[in-house]
Amino acid sequence: TPAEVGVLMGTVKPAPGAKPDFASIKVSISDPKTNNILRSISLDVAGSYKFTVAPGEYMLNIVPGTSKSDQLPQRILAQ
Repeated sequence: TPAEVGVLMGTVKPAPGAKPDFASIKVSISDPKTNNILRSISLDVAGSYKFTVAPGEYMLNIVPGTSKSDQLPQRILAQ
C-alpha cells in the first residue's frame, strides 16, 4: 500500500439561489483506470470535502443524494 502523502480537497459551489442539503451529498474518489471506488464521504455543512491520498490520478464523483440541485458537477479528474 502506498504511503498517504497528498490531500485532495475542495468545496462544492451550488448554482445561484440553490440551497442544497450538503450533508446528503456524497463525494467519492475512484481509480480512473478501473472506476473502482477507493473512498467515499459526505460533504460537511459548508459543502467541503477532503481526502488524504497517495500521489496519482483520481476521479472525483459527486452524487447529489436528496439535493434538488442538478447543477453539481458529476465527475472531475484530479491529479
